[in-house]
Amino acid sequence: LPTSVDEKTVVLNEGDFVVFYPGEVHKPLCALGEPARVRKAVVKMLMA
Repeated sequence: LPTSVDEKTVVLNEGDFVVFYPGEVHKPLCALGEPARVRKAVVKMLMA
């Protein structure tokens, strides 16, 4: 991350979800404790 950007932490529990928008930096493949099975969806929408 650039030094001007503050890093944030999001802890997800079972049943939670998070949305990342284009241009937002995210760090995949991170886990607290034991890794868990994750479902991922990528949705692309035309913004007019």
